[in-house]
Parts: sequence; C-alpha cells; structure tokens
Amino acid sequence: MTDAERPADPNRVFASYVAEELSRAGYRALFAGGCVRDRLLGKTPKDYDVATDAPPAAVRETFGRKRTLAVGESFGVIVVLPNRRRFPGAQQVEVATFREDAGYADGRRPDAVRFSTPEADALRRDFTINGLFEDPATGEVIDFVGGVADLEAGVLRAIGDPADRMAEDALRMLRFVRFATVLEFWPDEETSAAVLAAADNITAVSGERIGQEMRRLLAAPRRDQGVAMLHAAGLLGYVAPSVAALSPTERSRTRQALRLLPGWQPGPVSFPLTLAALYAQVGSAEEAVRGWRLSNDEARRSEDLLANLGALGGFEALPTHRKKRLLAGAFARDLIALERAMRRADGDDGTGTATADADAAETFLNETPAAELSPAPLLTGGDLIAAGCQPGPQFKQMLDEAYDAQLDGTVRSTEEALALVTR
Repeated sequence: MTDAERPADPNRVFASYVAEELSRAGYRALFAGGCVRDRLLGKTPKDYDVATDAPPAAVRETFGRKRTLAVGESFGVIVVLPNRRRFPGAQQVEVATFREDAGYADGRRPDAVRFSTPEADALRRDFTINGLFEDPATGEVIDFVGGVADLEAGVLRAIGDPADRMAEDALRMLRFVRFATVLEFWPDEETSAAVLAAADNITAVSGERIGQEMRRLLAAPRRDQGVAMLHAAGLLGYVAPSVAALSPTERSRTRQALRLLPGWQPGPVSFPLTLAALYAQVGSAEEAVRGWRLSNDEARRSEDLLANLGALGGFEALPTHRKKRLLAGAFARDLIALERAMRRADGDDGTGTATADADAAETFLNETPAAELSPAPLLTGGDLIAAGCQPGPQFKQMLDEAYDAQLDGTVRSTEEALALVTR
C-alpha cells in the first residue's frame, strides 16, 4: 500500500493544521522529534510535536484560550486541543517554542530556557534520532545533528557530548537503554560509557518516571536484551536491585524467560506478565511496586502471577474445581504464558515435556466455557443463615466446600449444596 492509498492519519492531519495556522500567522512551524523519527522508520507516529519560533503567547492567541493549555508556558510549551467535530480521532498537539536550555542543577529539568533557533533547539535534545525536524508542507527533513545517518545505520548516539547530555537529565540514561531495546539499535560506545560513568545519578529520577520507562522497555520484543543492557550499564542495581543481586545463572534464566514470553492476544505482552517474569527468581515484585509507584491493579496482577507460579504443576491430575479456580481469574492466560516461559527457560529438550502442564492448562481453558469456569455460587451466606446456621469462621469453609462441589459438578442446586455442607 502506497502512502497515497493509506487512510489519513487523524493525528498528522490535525498536527499539519496546527503548523499551517502558525505559518499563516507569520511563524515557522516544524514537526519535531519522535514523530519525524518514526515516519522515517516507516512507522505511524503515536503523536505529533510541533516546534515553532512563535512565543507561547502567540500560540495561544493563534488558537484561542479555549483550545490551548499552558502546561509549560515558562518552558515554551503550549498544548493545542482539536475540535472533535472537525478532527475526529485526533490527539492534542504539543507546541514548543524553539529554545536552548541554561543549566540542569537538579539533573532533571533546565534551570531556565532561552527562546532560540531550530538548530539550537536540536542541539539541546537527547539523541540524534530524536533531534530531527520535518517541514509539514513539503516533507523535507531538517537534520542538524546527523540523525538521518544514524537512523539508516541503526545507531543510537547522544547529541554532542554524551556526558553533558546524561548530566542534564538522568532519565536519559534509561531512555538510552529503552530506545536501543525498542528500536533494536546498536548503542554508541561513547554514549554507553557516559551512561556507565553516571549510572548512580539515576537516583535523582522519580519512581514514576522510572516506571514509565520500564513499562516501555519490558513491552519490547527484545526486553531480555534491555535487561542485560541495564545491568551492563550499571543501572539495574538502582532500578531493580533485587534482580541485579541474583546470581549470574538466575539472571540468565530471568532474561531467557523474558525472551520466551509470547503475546497471547493481539497487541503487546501485558506489563504485569513481564514484570512477574523479571521478578520470578526473586519471588516478589514488591520492590518495583513501591519503587516505580505502580497502580494497585498492576501490583495485584503481578503478585497474583508470582504467587501462583508453579501451581499448574501436574495439571492433568488436579481435581476439576482446582483447575477452574486457577484459570477463572483475568490473569489465567498470563499465568500459562509465565509458566511455559519459566519451564522453557529451565531447558526444554525439544520434546515439549517441559511445557506439558502449561499446554494442558491452555487446552482446558480453551475448551471450558467462561460460565463454567466461574459460575455464580449456588450457595450463599444468606442461604446458610436462612437454614439456621450461625454466622462464624466456619461459613467460609462451608461456602468453599459447596463451591468446589459445584465446580466439580457433584451438586447442581442450592438444596444439594446446602445438604452437602450441613450433613
């Protein structure tokens, strides 16, 4: 399919409109950064950024205050919101004034900015492949930093002095590993050395920002190489110290399991699954849950996976109710994927016996209707009270016994369930 035959990308359509309106107002406006990189790689950009010589106040004046948000006006950043009727499906566009930064005392954000030129703006960015501009009207790529050559060579390189770039924002060290992993680019040796030398500065980065980078890194198909690179760069001991403290054999098994994780549905492998694989040799992901400020759902799902790792052993011989309880949760396919990856990481001789339990569980899950895996209980606490039973600790045991029998198919009505537990 040619570019002319592809459906119009609503994000590019709206971003082009933003750039065109700024041009009509007398300003220069270019696509900047990741959207240019992704287009040159043949990918559809997830979002678009526009860089311009228009000052923030002029951007707001051009689009109106109802359609703009001053999210970082002191740094020259204004968000322009799309009219949903005119631009259905389009995301907001971040418009930033060309700038150069003056110092990074805290290793996270510039102390001050000075509005400047496109070239100066490119030189302040992190990596050459992210320092590109594109003229939306002509498609011309504007390259002040050698980013096009590095894209063609598949090399990830810092702009200018790598030590300076890493000192300005310590998160760039994690971004270096993440981009190399996601894009499968060769890490430039000088930039790699700068990351290793400054690795301890990652402690200046918040847990939330570290978590955001780790989600993206672990979503990449070559996540195993990303973890190996984190260790080689001296970063793993700060972002996942328990994993870094594993023996070489355990770390090797961890990386092998990460590599073997499949996608069981269209789209990327789930983050709780990759996190569980990363911490399988440790036994708990609590360190990452707290350190990376993960959501309650991410924490629960990853810990559920780790708690049940190994529970599929001898699956064929398990009673039916145990099989159904194991596979009734939303994480069932992730559990199967984790079990299979860990067993193969132990060493599959090619006969398939290492993954027999996971294979049997997957077959059972595919062949059992969801309504049978997790039916509504025939017996409730209200039924027990109505039957004259006194509430107490024994209620849970009685209800569990009745539900197991229901899952096994040995009771099929409330009356049968009640008779079973009150005998």
